[in-house]
Amino acid sequence: MVGGAGTWEKVESFDRIVKNGECLLARMNEATCPLEKRRLAAKLLEIKKAEKKFFSFQLGGPQD
Repeated sequence: MVGGAGTWEKVESFDRIVKNGECLLARMNEATCPLEKRRLAAKLLEIKKAEKKFFSFQLGGPQD
């Protein structure tokens, strides 16, 4: 197992970023937000989810 307390804090930080990103993406709609902007937001959210999963895996934690 790699990492320490700081790494768990990083996982929790990514968790907050992912939750906030999901809420933001859900509020974006076709009328108020261009398609390209929604696609970019969705891609960034995927990246943050992958980072969270990576750090959780390194610590042997849940992979949600």
